[in-house]
Amino acid sequence: MYLQKLTKRIKDNQQHIGTLIKWGIFVLSILFLYRELFLKRDFVQLLKDYGFRMQDNWQLLLLVVLLMPVNWGLEGLKWRSLMKPQVKVPFLRALAGTMAGVTVSILTPNRVGEFAGRMLFIRPDKRDHAVAMSLAGSISQLMITLLVGVVFGLLHTYQLDQMLWWYVPLAILLLAGILWLYFNLGRAERLLKPWEKNGFLHRAREVIGNLSARKLSGALFWSASRYVIFSFQLALLIIALVDLSPHFRPIFLVIMVPMYFLYQTAIPTIAFSEIGVRGMILAVMFTEYAQESDLLLASTMLWIINIVTPALIGGVLLLLQRIKLFKS
Repeated sequence: MYLQKLTKRIKDNQQHIGTLIKWGIFVLSILFLYRELFLKRDFVQLLKDYGFRMQDNWQLLLLVVLLMPVNWGLEGLKWRSLMKPQVKVPFLRALAGTMAGVTVSILTPNRVGEFAGRMLFIRPDKRDHAVAMSLAGSISQLMITLLVGVVFGLLHTYQLDQMLWWYVPLAILLLAGILWLYFNLGRAERLLKPWEKNGFLHRAREVIGNLSARKLSGALFWSASRYVIFSFQLALLIIALVDLSPHFRPIFLVIMVPMYFLYQTAIPTIAFSEIGVRGMILAVMFTEYAQESDLLLASTMLWIINIVTPALIGGVLLLLQRIKLFKS
């Protein structure tokens, strides 16, 4: 009885609760970003130290910034295409939901809370499907990262003249396994059967399991397009901001950028340590060719452009969105 009364009271005041949720997310994200950029590290001083280099290469930096909306626009298109025809959402609304997802995700481990921000832009009766499609889109992005990372890891061993006899069959086996797993999500989703009693997980499991090969291929295409964009962004930032040694060859950049994203995906992080982890990985990989401070700047700039900027935009869009928590 008490639970029913509490649920009714929440439904009656859902507009006020929605407003509190919006402002809570916005304020927490602002505090987190302020802490990361100005308390844990002096970003203003960093800009002063490298201002001359940024001015000299402003065209490359501008291109990186302009590629950011392309990157997240592709993610919005991917999510929108996966939701069709069950959920029809205009592209701009899908893009707004995607950016709001970034706002929420910076407060969660490995940004798993991204779906929570997106679902606030979807009708309550369609949220199960939208969240399941967001999960499917994340899986497709992970598959691309693994596939490209394994391939370029193979090239890296060859480039170092350290090709091991067992690496090639292992790489082929991994690639085949990744592709099989992706195109057989209907079987993989059975792993969630222990949570069958959970209504949401049961519906999400069914939706993901029924995805066609055509939709999965489409999601893989959008994910690959995004991968090309943010890999290109990182390469441009390294060229613009990092003082590379004379014996550094461009082929190293082509090989090591995909491996960087593979390592970044493999290492679990929480939002409060993400910048440090990104910089550490890049510093370790390029330690022979550049100074650690330069590499930390490049990784920080990529984080600011691709995560901080859309998170701030998403926070504003979230404040403007009228949230409906429950079905009519």
